[in-house]
Amino acid sequence: MPKHPDPHELVAFGQGRLPRRESRKVVRHLLTGCPVCEEITSRLLPDCDEGCPISPNFDYSAAFESAVREAESAFGDG
Repeated sequence: MPKHPDPHELVAFGQGRLPRRESRKVVRHLLTGCPVCEEITSRLLPDCDEGCPISPNFDYSAAFESAVREAESAFGDG
């Protein structure tokens, strides 16, 4: 299992204060399915039952297009 993020990093991530590079490391770790860190961050992030800050009707197309462009520039479009 990958090394867990530092508890202070998880708190800063949950509060939206972690710099982008460190946030990416936390997200990559969470994507491994780590139950310990998922539990910690789930207590820090807003509860969607109480109103998510992101609307389900939000148009994510620009974000996805940007991510594809970034991936293509990093890995080539092959």
